[in-house]
Amino acid sequence: MNTYEVLIIFKPILDIENVDAILNHFQKNIVEANQGEVVDVDRIGRKRLAFEIKRFKDGFLALYILKLPANKVVDFKRACQLNEDVLRITMLRQEEGYKREAPVREEAPMRRDGRRDDFRGGRGGDREDRPRREFVPRDRD
Repeated sequence: MNTYEVLIIFKPILDIENVDAILNHFQKNIVEANQGEVVDVDRIGRKRLAFEIKRFKDGFLALYILKLPANKVVDFKRACQLNEDVLRITMLRQEEGYKREAPVREEAPMRRDGRRDDFRGGRGGDREDRPRREFVPRDRD
């Protein structure tokens, strides 16, 4: 049995009771009927989407952690896609020993002159590797 992380985006017009009813339906009729197990359910809530999906700019997000046999994944995805209240479903298989954590931001590396490289674009401050050009005024008539 493999572990999967499933993100389901529901229509924003649903209230929490309707979303809970749909999630319970998925759990009982699809996951448990296929000898699967729900490890964790996280109702993220209503969020603004990066782009419109079926003319909706918002969506209600729910994150599932499931254990399913590999041959039943297609059945689960198909049942979710057939539900008219589901806008989108994304399913990822988790590796063994995987633990979901918050991302860690690394510090920018140090340069030889003691400043940090931010990689934020631009010219990067003083250009010490180039000779300075002198300003030569032109005569204007």
